[in-house]
Amino acid sequence: MLQDLQKDTKEEQESGEKTIKLAEAGDADAQVELGEMHLGREFIWALGEIGVPEEALKWFLKAAEQGNAEAQNYLGIMYYNGLGVPEKKGKSARWFLKAAKQGIAEAQYYLGLMYHDGEGVLQDFEQAVKWYTKAPSKGLPKLSYISVLFTMTTFRRTPKPICGSILLRPMGLMLV
Repeated sequence: MLQDLQKDTKEEQESGEKTIKLAEAGDADAQVELGEMHLGREFIWALGEIGVPEEALKWFLKAAEQGNAEAQNYLGIMYYNGLGVPEKKGKSARWFLKAAKQGIAEAQYYLGLMYHDGEGVLQDFEQAVKWYTKAPSKGLPKLSYISVLFTMTTFRRTPKPICGSILLRPMGLMLV
């Protein structure tokens, strides 16, 4: 059993070293993987440390600048939550928007949330619905779509067509 663990450790170390070399050479996917490791999502045998958000930020920035949507989403999460960086909702929204435009469902959901609450962006319910409704089609639960519709009705918004088949009405929904 100890031999198996040592074998796994050596293989993981070699894999980590390979990822580091690829990331340093500019491979965006390896940079994202290294960023994830530094966030503590995986053990990093090669580096001997877990959860270094400042290092994660460095690698995500490198990948995001190459247009990597996954890295852009991670940057949005880091700035939204103040994870290893000062909490900056506006900066978070800009990174989420880049990722959302490339189809990252989590970024679309966060944008919907931010537009709904007016965090880092001007409050805009139409934009909130736009981004909330994209997220479920990309794999997030339908509950997020239902939640935004319910929440918006509590603001007593005037009836407005949504997706051509649903009208928001004060205190409820009406199918047309």
